[in-house]
Amino acid sequence: MIKKASFFGLGFELNLVYVYDAMGFDRPAPAALAATNLILGPSVVNNLGFSRGYWQIMSSEPVRAADVLEAHLFVRFKGTGRADDYELVDEAGAKVHIKHSKADTLLAQSGIGNYNLIDWLIQEILRARGVLPA
Repeated sequence: MIKKASFFGLGFELNLVYVYDAMGFDRPAPAALAATNLILGPSVVNNLGFSRGYWQIMSSEPVRAADVLEAHLFVRFKGTGRADDYELVDEAGAKVHIKHSKADTLLAQSGIGNYNLIDWLIQEILRARGVLPA
């Protein structure tokens, strides 16, 4: 967990988590736990992944500035059903005026996620890499 805060104008705290691209049976080396090594974009989630014990706590240390991305952007779909019909927003939910790119596919949606959503997204990535069967 990178921080606990109110996101997207909601009046309660949620967790901003980073999910690192580090797989294996052993605890990853600290170098693998870098903000430049994320398997998907920073995600805003509720507490269930932690409180139910589904997510492993890698460390309980203060977060350093070097551990955090400069900005956290999220995809907000406009509701037309088209995957390319979205805008980028910041942590407060305000529209960010930057050019969209294929890298946007690594961004999480604006809204509240949970351990199931993170699991589904990671499974999709691992299937595309051939790590999991299709």
